[in-house]
Amino acid sequence: MQKIATVVLFALVAGAAITATAAGGVDRRVVVVGIASRAVVPDIVVWTVTVTTEDPDLQVAKRVNDERISAVLDVAETVASSHNDIETGPVRIERRYARNDLTNMREFTHFRIERKIKITQQNFEGFEKVLNELVMCAEVELSYYYEVSGEPELYEELRLLALDHAKAKAKSMVERLDSELGQVVEINELSVSRGSWTKGDSPPPKIDRASPEERTITVSLSVTFEIE
Repeated sequence: MQKIATVVLFALVAGAAITATAAGGVDRRVVVVGIASRAVVPDIVVWTVTVTTEDPDLQVAKRVNDERISAVLDVAETVASSHNDIETGPVRIERRYARNDLTNMREFTHFRIERKIKITQQNFEGFEKVLNELVMCAEVELSYYYEVSGEPELYEELRLLALDHAKAKAKSMVERLDSELGQVVEINELSVSRGSWTKGDSPPPKIDRASPEERTITVSLSVTFEIE
């Protein structure tokens, strides 16, 4: 489960505009920006393993690639909680050429086969063990990044919190002017910030789990209200 710190909410005044209408009256509106933030720590590791093989003989290149893919999948099955946690990408086969210095012509040299596997690890238990086993699959490219479980639901919650606080702020401002807050005219999502987590090709040494740092997810909305 994700670890959640204290929610920090605030709203900034983006501006207040009074514009003349075509009928010569006044269209009174207030615009505020609501911001909702939450500090979270990731609880999911997503591995990306790229297997590449090269050989002048296509069958040899394919056979070696299949063997390495099979080894990676064996590791993936010990990590994945379900089949949905393993995604195998398409096979990419390329013919490679080099220029002959004598003839100044391109000549075929070998075939190159590439395939990617995405593995989602739902917890950090045995991080170092998984890393070592993937490296032992021989001549693979390996990277990982972090995610937060339930992230879409978290964003939706933050949007509603930002909207509620923007409304409260606008109401406070309008009542200060001895007026009443009217209907919502427009809502715009200004930004959704995921903060920043470092992606790496290798974790810190001598650990048995990944050590991602806390980051702040922020949602900001611009909301326009009528002033009655």
